[in-house]
Amino acid sequence: MAVLTSDVVNPQLHPHRTAHSNPIPHLQAQEQPEKSQLPRLLDPKSCIVTLLNCKDVSQIRQVHTQIARSGMLQNIAVVNKLLYIYTRHGALKDAGSLFHSMFEKDAVSWSVMVGGYAKLGDHSDSFRTFRELIRSRTTPLDNFTLPMVIRSCRACSDLRTGSVVHGVAWKNGLSSDHFVCAALVDFYAKCGASETARKLFDEMSQRDLVTWTVMIGSYAMTGNAGEALYLFEQMRYVGISPDKIAMVAVVNACAKFGALNKARQVHDYITENNLSINVILGTAMIDMYAKCGSIVAAREIFDHMKDKNVITWSAMIAAYAYHGEEMDVEKDQGLWGALLGACRMHKKVELAEKAAKVLLEAKSINPGHYVLLSNIYANAGRWEEVAWVRHLMTQRKLKKLPGWTWIEVGDKVYRFGAGARDHPQAEEIYASLESLRKRLELAGYVPDTDCVLHDVEDEVKAGMLSTHSEKLAIAFGVLVTPLGSSIRITKNLRVCIDCHTFCMFVSSVTAREIIVRDSSRFHHFKEGSCSCGDYW
Repeated sequence: MAVLTSDVVNPQLHPHRTAHSNPIPHLQAQEQPEKSQLPRLLDPKSCIVTLLNCKDVSQIRQVHTQIARSGMLQNIAVVNKLLYIYTRHGALKDAGSLFHSMFEKDAVSWSVMVGGYAKLGDHSDSFRTFRELIRSRTTPLDNFTLPMVIRSCRACSDLRTGSVVHGVAWKNGLSSDHFVCAALVDFYAKCGASETARKLFDEMSQRDLVTWTVMIGSYAMTGNAGEALYLFEQMRYVGISPDKIAMVAVVNACAKFGALNKARQVHDYITENNLSINVILGTAMIDMYAKCGSIVAAREIFDHMKDKNVITWSAMIAAYAYHGEEMDVEKDQGLWGALLGACRMHKKVELAEKAAKVLLEAKSINPGHYVLLSNIYANAGRWEEVAWVRHLMTQRKLKKLPGWTWIEVGDKVYRFGAGARDHPQAEEIYASLESLRKRLELAGYVPDTDCVLHDVEDEVKAGMLSTHSEKLAIAFGVLVTPLGSSIRITKNLRVCIDCHTFCMFVSSVTAREIIVRDSSRFHHFKEGSCSCGDYW
């Protein structure tokens, strides 16, 4: 049962061992933590609980050291959990060293390493570890490890290796196991081998939502829309209700089918079953209606979507292109301006230039369009183009709208501008902001200097970021409102990425809810995350 004896912590007792066989090779004498830094590890349960609470690799290594000192490395459950925590935090080198130092490994040990490599994209090491498992003949294959290896083959589109793994599953009596078979269907489908995937699919005694979705998606991807839509009907007939992910596959199939009546039936199903139309599903529906001949329906979907990304805008523009002159997209400045905003979010400079060309030729009088283009160029380090856009704004007598942030405290509303010092409590506000900044940096906050769109040094950029109007308003709120109370602010422009990150950290370190209303949407920051999902 023992995997290691406690004396391996001291390499001097085993001078013949290499660094590779040392379970904690990364720890030098000066890195050893004081015992008071960590809770006492008295039993396997306390070891596992402590590991689960580790926030970074440094903490994991400290706990690893204490586990070794306590003799708990003799407990395979503890070692397996340590392996898992290392892989979860991306520390594959640490996990690999520990894994290879183990004298005895069980199915969990192998699964953790195979899966850890696979999840982090190290597919070659995932395959290598799997081959070691087969050669070892000490641990039987199970329906947990095999699907992980199959998913690695899928990620690499490695049909040859996947077929070999399929053979291994068959030889070990696992090819008919539900989890293994589902992974194989997914693998063959994603590799374009729809016939093999369908054969396995038909042989499965039980088919879940994921397997149906994979099979429908496979046919949609390979252009067999009729079979995909047939499976959609069969899926509903056997009592399985498609979710949004499944409906994306169905919608994509319908787009290839090109029949408007079928598109409307699919849309009706989505509506009747109260499936909310998110960015992915909405974009697919825009494409579906465009290819099925209804630009009007495509635009209705587009207009009703709360969130859009650059792919959504591209799909809508492509929809207009399919229909030639049915609608004059060239005159729709709102559409092109919104596309420009999406390009800034996703750093698509070439597409932004195409959108900007339309707007500039139309002599847009919206200064926001020019500012967006200038910001896109600045993010790309193209300062000559930045100067050209600013010169064009001057020529056309357009001015950038100044940014303001308002906060209501008691029965008064206070307004802050970037770097403003006109408030009666300015000194206290800046002291509050500095205190807040130090706490945030200890928690891991780093200013995003890419948000400063001027050709200056990073140190200067960090200083410019530090006094944005949102930060001053929040620092004031922290200063004058009760501990733990919510802070609500309003910004007349879109909040920048750095201020967004700042708000997330403030909500975490101060245990407050921060509500921000900017020109784009409401942001509810709580416990270090935002309701917008970091897309706005």
